[in-house]
Amino acid sequence: MDLETAKRFFNEHTEMLAVATSSVIVGAFIWYQTSDTYEADWVQACKDPTNGNMEQWLQDHPGMVSYAEDFEFGAFSGMVCRQTQLYYQLNEYNASAIAMMLSATTSMPLLMAMLLEAGRGDAGGALKMPLIFWILSQEFGLAVVFPLLWLPLYCAYKGEPKSAINPLRVYASLPLVLPQLVLTILIFYLNPGSSGWSNCVGLLAGPIFSGCSMLLSLIGDPSTEETKEKKEIATTSRRLMALMYGAAGLLSVATWLWLLFFMIIPAFGWSSIQGVCDELWTNAPTKLSYKSLELLALWFSGLVYIGVQSGSPQAVIEAMSISAVFGPGAGLCSALAGVAVSEDMEAIEEAKRREQDKKGKKKGKKE
Repeated sequence: MDLETAKRFFNEHTEMLAVATSSVIVGAFIWYQTSDTYEADWVQACKDPTNGNMEQWLQDHPGMVSYAEDFEFGAFSGMVCRQTQLYYQLNEYNASAIAMMLSATTSMPLLMAMLLEAGRGDAGGALKMPLIFWILSQEFGLAVVFPLLWLPLYCAYKGEPKSAINPLRVYASLPLVLPQLVLTILIFYLNPGSSGWSNCVGLLAGPIFSGCSMLLSLIGDPSTEETKEKKEIATTSRRLMALMYGAAGLLSVATWLWLLFFMIIPAFGWSSIQGVCDELWTNAPTKLSYKSLELLALWFSGLVYIGVQSGSPQAVIEAMSISAVFGPGAGLCSALAGVAVSEDMEAIEEAKRREQDKKGKKKGKKE
């Protein structure tokens, strides 16, 4: 690449480069800040296999709690063990349920975006392999992986926002991410340390949840050729995306209202903002403050994605406004549903203009 070509490239991609750079900085900062989430004793103990004898393992490692070892194998060895110790400790603080459930609802549209953007025929690179990002997210956290890796790759290899996605993939996007919310709720409402509780952590932290994304590899991507059938698929997929994001938004609102009326207001009263901030940040233990920081990073990353996807600050402002009333997950989902609707309307208007141009040319030829 000569100097002139390099200059032209940077001039054409300045905005995307700025977004990617700022996103990497956010992801790296969260990684650095939360790098000691897992205590050294946990990491060391989880390297020691149980060999099928959990009771002996617990005696050898005082202070540890039993975990669902059946969910560990290969790359996931130790992951379920560490996550179990973390969730067990977080369960000691009532405010942890607020932070983790809000994180789960905020994660839903981001995980859906990973699945959906991988299905665009004109997308490329590692963007086409959401399984990798899901596995990394289980190990390092979505608040690290989404801004540090996925968003920069999205800026580089994204498909056209109006391009087609197989409708089956769109239908599957919400059911595949929904277990994360359900399991998170169960983890904070079942008795910590019980077999049901351990199995929920194992399902969430083990290979089953992330492995489900492999099912989408069975669904083919639409052709990149411009055909009438592809345009119909693109229209269908945009409308389905609006529906799926809208449904995820309703689930987020329901979770937010549940937290508000059954946890936040009973514990902190109607003037609860300061009390919640104190519990989640100011007076929070280290690990809970990490989770609160990750929640902010997830929300910020979602806003950045919306800005890139829509190309309009209006969608970002809409997401922020709705988040203030109905929670961060609902804000992101609502804005992304709105973006899909706007893209569909733009595509319809563009098709009408083309049709009018064709009619105008035909009239000109006749005259």
